[in-house]
Amino acid sequence: MTYDKIGLLEAALNNVITVRFIKVNGEERTMKCTLLREYLPPQKDVEEIITKENPNVLAVWDIEAMGWRSFRVDSVLDVTLPAAYIPSKEI
Repeated sequence: MTYDKIGLLEAALNNVITVRFIKVNGEERTMKCTLLREYLPPQKDVEEIITKENPNVLAVWDIEAMGWRSFRVDSVLDVTLPAAYIPSKEI
């Protein structure tokens, strides 16, 4: 399955999601992450963090590591959303 940055961004802005992806070094990683404001640390501008120059990279807050992490959208293997979440369009 192919994922799109806008769909992943919408899912992370509205939920804690679990993303399984291949890291740049080739390792597989599973990360629980979000962009929900109640999980994020105080800062100036969330939009500045999540809209990096690279259109294929998404920055998110890793709720287990308690830090900003990013991943390449084209490396995503699967995404798990909360059962009650219905996206407005396909991720």
